[in-house]
This record gives sequence, C-alpha cells and structure tokens, in this order.
Amino acid sequence: MRWMAILAALIFASAFSPATQAARIGKIARQTRVLTGTVVGFDGKRLAISFTTPKGQTRERKIRGNKETKVTLDGTPVEFSSLRAGEKVTVTLSHGVATEVIASSAPATPASEPSSAN
Repeated sequence: MRWMAILAALIFASAFSPATQAARIGKIARQTRVLTGTVVGFDGKRLAISFTTPKGQTRERKIRGNKETKVTLDGTPVEFSSLRAGEKVTVTLSHGVATEVIASSAPATPASEPSSAN
C-alpha cells in the first residue's frame, strides 16, 4: 500500500514539474503561427494568401476564419470576406484558424501621365 502512495506522489510531482510545463508551453507556441503575405483570393469560406517561407520559397495557403476572427483593413474593422486580392496581410493562426488578420490596401496603380506635346 505504501508503494502505491509513493507512486502516486511521483506521478503527481512529474505532472507539475518545470520540464513538463515547458513542454506544454512549447506545444502551445507551435500551435500559434504568424504569416505575412498577399491576398490571392477568397472562395466564400477561406482566404487564399501567398507568402514566402524562410527558405525563400513562395507558397500559397488557404486560411479559415470564424466569427471571433478580428479583421482590420487599414486600421478599420471589416468582415473576413471583404478582403481582396493584392492586399497585404499579416495573419495570426491558432490551431490552423485565423484569430487576427491585419490588412493594408493594395497600393494604387499610378495613372499614366498624359504626354505634353510642346
């Protein structure tokens, strides 16, 4: 009976050890990710963004949002579905779902200047 009490105490102590807590924090950190890229499109449910990996490869990823996803465009709150191709975005993902999207408008294309005939 005494050995069961010792075993239970060891199991309890290991569950709250600093190493166990650090492993849990590391797991949470791996489940949260930030992507910076450009909106490619929106299919009605998911936002497609293009981004560059740390190795310099261009990738495309479709991002899901939900009713709690905070989305801003040039500092103004907007709907997830209102983002358009060409806009620059920084997306915070938690467990594969966007929790925050910060977008900036696509730069305006400069109008061609009329030629001045002298």
